[in-house]
Order: sequence, then structure tokens, then C-alpha cells
Amino acid sequence: MHRNVCEGFEKEVIRIKPCIERKKYISGVEERFVCEWIAQEQNFGILKHTAEAEYRLGNMTVVPGNISYRFHWPSRSYNLCKLYNSKGELLGNVFNLADSVGVTDEEVSWRDLNVDIVVFPDGEAQVIDGEDRPALNETWLHIFIEANKQELLRKYRDVITETDKLLLKYQAG
Repeated sequence: MHRNVCEGFEKEVIRIKPCIERKKYISGVEERFVCEWIAQEQNFGILKHTAEAEYRLGNMTVVPGNISYRFHWPSRSYNLCKLYNSKGELLGNVFNLADSVGVTDEEVSWRDLNVDIVVFPDGEAQVIDGEDRPALNETWLHIFIEANKQELLRKYRDVITETDKLLLKYQAG
């Protein structure tokens, strides 16, 4: 009797669950990114995205093929992108001040408040206040942005540590 050499082995199925990340600027302009879910929990989501075009974030240049892991929390005033080059080396962590974060099975949406904090691997932080941000006629929004920027500057190291642990947990799982 001949036995199939694959008998008893289960075929591993790789499942990629796509998601759209919809980013809306204060000006009303929207961008959409095709991503995949890494983790989706009630209080946060982690997306993976591969850069398709070159762009700059302060002193950091992102090129096609760079990978970002994007952390979104509906209850927080920011999101975080961990950026890696194609060799898997950390380029930096980029915090975006945000509001109106929504997480569904098909989409993560958020409003970009046009203030970024880029944290390089050596721990140096660079604040990028969006020059293209229109003059804020809404005093409450200006106060919200400034207060949350200062709070994030105080705690960004803790958030990076927290998200490093989450990424390890979900990549291992």
C-alpha cells in the first residue's frame, strides 16, 4: 500500500485581510491607502502598509517598498506609524495628531490635524507643524492641537515601548 507523503500534514493557509485607511485633512482633502490588518481589537487597530511612492517626513525620506505598521486608537488624540526599510531596519516612529478616528472591519478613518512628531531610532524627536494647515478659525481646535502636541511630547517614549510590545505580540501570533 502506498501512502501519500503529505498525508497528516495540514496545509498552512496565509490569510491577508485587506483594509482601507482613509485619512482626511483639515482642508477636507482625503487620501486612501490599501493596507492589511495585523490586529483588530475593540480599542485599537494595527495596519500594515507598503509605501508606493517616495515622500519626506521632516528629515526622514520614505521610499517605495518601505513598510509601515500603523496604530490607530479611537480613544486617543494621535496615531502612530512605525516605519521600516526593506531590510527590516527601523527608520523611525511617526506620530500624527488626529481626531475622529473610526475603526470598522473594512476601514480605518481619521482626521489628520497636520502636526507630526517624528522620532528617530536614536530617540531624537522632530516636530513638524504643518505649514499647509489653513489658519484655524476655530480657537477650540487650535487649543486641542497644541495641548495634545505637548502631552505627546511628554509621553512618546512610553507609547513607542507599548507599541513595540504590541507589534511583537501580533507578529508572533
